[in-house]
Amino acid sequence: MIEVSLFLAITGLIFLGVALGVSNSISQQRNNDAVQSFAEFLRKTYSEVTNVQNATESGRSELAMYGKLIIIQDGKKIDSYSVIGKIKDIAENNTLEALIKLDANIFDYSDKDNAKLAGIPETFVPKWSSRIESIELDTPYNGALLVVRHPNSGSVFTYVMQGASMNVGNPSVGFLVNALKNGSFKIGAADYCINPDGGGDYRNRFNVRVVANARNASGVEILSPENGGNVCAK
Repeated sequence: MIEVSLFLAITGLIFLGVALGVSNSISQQRNNDAVQSFAEFLRKTYSEVTNVQNATESGRSELAMYGKLIIIQDGKKIDSYSVIGKIKDIAENNTLEALIKLDANIFDYSDKDNAKLAGIPETFVPKWSSRIESIELDTPYNGALLVVRHPNSGSVFTYVMQGASMNVGNPSVGFLVNALKNGSFKIGAADYCINPDGGGDYRNRFNVRVVANARNASGVEILSPENGGNVCAK
């Protein structure tokens, strides 16, 4: 009886250890999956901007695609829009000023009676129960990332806007036009803190960073909680 009891106890402990190990492994894999998928979404955005195949958007020769606008609301709603504008030479070195002169927008006003979003908007949903947060713990991220090409040189530039509530559902709002004119977009790094369970503490958060002056997909970095440069795990 004693030997049987010992056998069952040892077997139970081994089973419990294996079960906990498997559970932790699955949890870690899900965390990595959530982080990697968001980083790849951002990298894909740069690829789409730097490798534009067609010069026009929505089939009209007077309009061209100049970039992408990503809007993150409450850390869960992430939408990507095409940025279009007129086609003409602009004697302006500043990319944002050039886009203003080209009437850059995420809406197509070619049909004045039926303005619509340019291209096909894309929505990204954080995987599993993860959430995108600001550097401050338990603070859902709100902001926008603008990745655009200079109309003449084709050079790619990255601009960031943080902490703003954005309504792009109504064409009359003119969100992008107003944000450009108001100087809301700035050049700088964007730090997205990926919380694997949508809560908890700093120690588990990954840092997906878009470096300042990012020009292509290589400007998107992933910093683990153990990385000393991770601003999300402090």
